[in-house]
Amino acid sequence: MSIAIITSPNQWFVPHARTLSERLGNAEVYFDQSKITGKFDILFILSFHELIKKDVLERNSHNIVVHASSLPEGKGWSPLMWQILAGQNNIVFSLFEAVEEVDAGPIYLTQTLELNGFELNPELRSKQGDLVIKMC
Repeated sequence: MSIAIITSPNQWFVPHARTLSERLGNAEVYFDQSKITGKFDILFILSFHELIKKDVLERNSHNIVVHASSLPEGKGWSPLMWQILAGQNNIVFSLFEAVEEVDAGPIYLTQTLELNGFELNPELRSKQGDLVIKMC
């Protein structure tokens, strides 16, 4: 099975992408969608800050996103932080198929991240990254 990961460069998820890559047998990690020239059974789109172009989506059998909300609620950017600011401590994450419309594909799996309400950003990101890896 051929698997790749795309994430945005120079941001919090990069170390988690590398860990996931290792766990998946050294899956290719991309930071720029224009560099994705091959076809993959699965392309994980994780904490990537651009919309994936249609031609990239069409090349892969599956294009999987993990989003920090219980879709269709919480569409958009930074859903984890918006929910924390709203006082929520149980955050549902959705693993779904990416389609051209944002946050709209079929949902395959949901899991809940339980917070105690006292986490600082590094701990939040660590817990978020660990859950994303587990879901993938």
